[in-house]
Amino acid sequence: MAGAGRRCALSLIVLTGLFLPAARADLDSWSGSAGDGDWFTGGNWSLGHAPYAGDAADLTAGAGNVLLTNSTPDLSSLTLANKTLTCSNWTTVIQSTNVVVQSGGVITLPGPFTNSVMSNRVHIVCADLTLETGGKIDAAGRGYTIFAGPGATTGGAWHGAGGGYGGRGGGSSSFPVGGGQPYGSAGSPEEPGSGGTGNGSGGGAVFVEAADTVTVHGTITADGSNTTAYGYGGGSGGSISITCSTFQGSSNGLLTAKGGNTDPTYSGGGGGGRIAVNYTALGAERAARFRASAGNSWPAGAGLQNVPYMAMMGSLWLPDTALLSVAMTNLIFEDVHLEIPGFTSWSPESLTVNNCRFVLGNGGFQLTVTNGVTIANGELGLYGDLTTLGGNLLLTNGGKLSVFSGPTNAGGNSYGALVSITGDVAVAPSSWIYPFSDGTNGGSVLFRMSNLTVAAGGGFNADGRGYAFREGPGKGGSANHAPGAGYG
Repeated sequence: MAGAGRRCALSLIVLTGLFLPAARADLDSWSGSAGDGDWFTGGNWSLGHAPYAGDAADLTAGAGNVLLTNSTPDLSSLTLANKTLTCSNWTTVIQSTNVVVQSGGVITLPGPFTNSVMSNRVHIVCADLTLETGGKIDAAGRGYTIFAGPGATTGGAWHGAGGGYGGRGGGSSSFPVGGGQPYGSAGSPEEPGSGGTGNGSGGGAVFVEAADTVTVHGTITADGSNTTAYGYGGGSGGSISITCSTFQGSSNGLLTAKGGNTDPTYSGGGGGGRIAVNYTALGAERAARFRASAGNSWPAGAGLQNVPYMAMMGSLWLPDTALLSVAMTNLIFEDVHLEIPGFTSWSPESLTVNNCRFVLGNGGFQLTVTNGVTIANGELGLYGDLTTLGGNLLLTNGGKLSVFSGPTNAGGNSYGALVSITGDVAVAPSSWIYPFSDGTNGGSVLFRMSNLTVAAGGGFNADGRGYAFREGPGKGGSANHAPGAGYG
């Protein structure tokens, strides 16, 4: 009997454990009553303490903005509207099952930092992130400060060169000083952008890990800072890295890591940053826009990637080609160099590029289009050995085509890239084709077509697109005041 009694007592203990009440998720609303803006000050919250694990944090009312200096507990939800949440310190993480940034809500960082101090980033770990129209994650100008970062310029304070990251920073052709160089990973960008000169800070870093869905109707920005004075170089764009199961967004949604603009006198713009969206699938809304433009530089020019001192666009990494279509429109890609694993060829039946600007390939890319290409008020760039276009090639309404040659190959070809059009090529006014030669080898682009029509005010432009600075058989001397180069 004693043994039976012990068995009954044990059973009672087990059953009691099974029916323990589940932990309750409380709603904790920001009041800001303490007046210091500190997330971890209990007097700033309706429950008298900062939210506990499992709570719902409501940051839509109350006084003042919010400073988060350490990671949140794992919340059930975090809702932000009409105020700014500033994330300080690199290791700070917003952890919540659901994160919703409504209109007027901003998640941001403190100001730019040097190489030697603790840096900051926006880091969100969640199941679902929803950025509503008017909501914003803002890391613009909050990366490395001037002369800091892996892509910082080596020029002096007045040498006007821009920072680099996903693309090269613009240089100053008056001294001359080259811009900062690219660095980091296209597929896993985690570093902030680098500084230029003067007041041109790099863009910051935004890192999102979502187990389920990321929806973007608002703005995620990691732009570099513009500069405002003679001789100052722009900061490079920063990084936006998103990993999720499903990615979606409307045409209001924008992910931007643009390089900073500069005063258009003897100065270099910032290089574009890096954006990577590693999704498993796309949602129903596929119109969110991506921008990694280079900042403008001196001398002003046209083309996706321009003369030797121009800054260069940044990268957009995608896991597949699902966002590519035969009709590329509405700035879904705005000055981005697409990086897609294993994507070395594309064979659409036709292709229209309208109000969209992007570059394909990293050398050896093959584009084969059966029924012709139209570029209208947009730009297409190709790094490729062979481009075969069936039908006609039409550039109109300011359309632009840039073709980047590789070196001449060992097979005896006299060209580094071939564009073969079975039909006709027509270039309308204000429309241009930009052939870029290989800067070291001199390999150039060969165009073949049936008939060519070039209207007044349009044409082919190879200005400054030959051998690179101090390269080529007729190059000048090696000093800044050396003689000029020769050819004819």
